[in-house]
Amino acid sequence: GSVAVILGGFSRAEREFTPGSVLRVGQIGFKSGVLPLSGSGPGQGRLLYPFHVPPTFPPVALVFQAFVQDPAVGLHWAGTNGLEVRGR
Repeated sequence: GSVAVILGGFSRAEREFTPGSVLRVGQIGFKSGVLPLSGSGPGQGRLLYPFHVPPTFPPVALVFQAFVQDPAVGLHWAGTNGLEVRGR
């Protein structure tokens, strides 16, 4: 019954977002809507968010991070580690 929001951008960062949560996306250029997680029970939520990076993608980095609603932490949102994808 939890939800997530995915942020994305073209640079990496490491700054406090909420108490105990680090924002790892630099300048934010993409924000998903609120995405429902499947699964049930604490720590059992999951989300599949497929995307394709074409072979002609320019040699830049895309950085993504998800924030998941979690009533067990400070402001009820927990951040994942960042994910960086680079073109060739």
